[in-house]
Amino acid sequence: LNDTPCRSARTRNPDGAQFTRGALLGTTGASRPVPAVAVAEAGAVLLGKTNTHEFAWGVTTNNPHTGATHNPWKLDRIPGGSSGGSGAAIAARMAAGTLGTDTGGSIRIPAALCGAVGLKPTFGRVSKAGVLPMSWQFDHPGPICRTAEDAAIVLQAIAGYDPDDFATVPVPVPDYRAGLDDGVRGLRIGVPREQFYGLLDPEVRVAVEEALVTLAGLGAEVVDMDAGFRREHVLRAWPVCVAESQALHAEWFPSRKDDYGADLQQTLSSPLPDAKGLADAYRASYDIKEGVRRTFETVDLLVTPTTMRTASVIGEEEVEVDGFKMSPGGAFAQLTMPFNVAGVPAVSVPCGFDSEGLPIGLQIAGGPFEEAKVLRAARAFEGAG
Repeated sequence: LNDTPCRSARTRNPDGAQFTRGALLGTTGASRPVPAVAVAEAGAVLLGKTNTHEFAWGVTTNNPHTGATHNPWKLDRIPGGSSGGSGAAIAARMAAGTLGTDTGGSIRIPAALCGAVGLKPTFGRVSKAGVLPMSWQFDHPGPICRTAEDAAIVLQAIAGYDPDDFATVPVPVPDYRAGLDDGVRGLRIGVPREQFYGLLDPEVRVAVEEALVTLAGLGAEVVDMDAGFRREHVLRAWPVCVAESQALHAEWFPSRKDDYGADLQQTLSSPLPDAKGLADAYRASYDIKEGVRRTFETVDLLVTPTTMRTASVIGEEEVEVDGFKMSPGGAFAQLTMPFNVAGVPAVSVPCGFDSEGLPIGLQIAGGPFEEAKVLRAARAFEGAG
């Protein structure tokens, strides 16, 4: 990474100075924010910090304190979130690589909406030390870059065991560039239509179906399959994330409620399920994890759309997907969240544009610690474009 210009989302503090977390509650960061330190030690030039949704709690990066981040492809559109500043910086060619965090899709959503490559590694592959948590269970730091090779280079610098993060595991870190050009010939790719292909914008559907044809043409065996969980499991598991965030903010929120934006106030004030309800949420999380991980006993990779639609207009509180109205969170995070719950690696790679010239993302997921295989497939797809 010698002299490579990089940026970091505001949930990270690369230099120990004050940072904002996209909020009014600025604070001095931890003394060892491992991923940002790692890229600096690898020779990268840290250019600065990028905007994020407040406390990383949203998919638009329409921040009530720091302002909205605009999508460089169309300035009235969102860049995605929560690491929207990181995605926009890549699209605007302001950096060669950026860092973000992904709790429900916050790396892959900006990558998809901004035409970048965003990788959520396996849970425990990259240290979270020094990163403000949103959810202990689902947070994953990772890179947003221009290409799969760039993502592999950044991942090489930040991956590995860290005694300061109990969630990391001492699994050997491979050379992520070594087999990057090996292609997808002979790989078995699963297409979980029931869980990921139900409601989609028609232009997203066409682009993703064309991508599947491309992967088959490159020599992969593409098969329809079930991902092993029901779609409602994602909604049932969501209270886990809300409960953990409420616990994390319990120190500040009661006395500084007015310092939070309206959407986050609503989230942190929402009633939680009782013990039985939380147990059900944890069980739903377990069912997703078990179902997704078992699919990799029969396939090498899963391929899905990253998001249901392309970037929406900044400020829209409801967005439309093929005639159905829903929240931005529903439209942009439903297809990414399962891989956070499962803790497996997933990358978003560009797979075309809609009729307005907005990027569409293709999501490729693999088994635990199979980042090299996921990036290899992303690289092969890039090369076919």
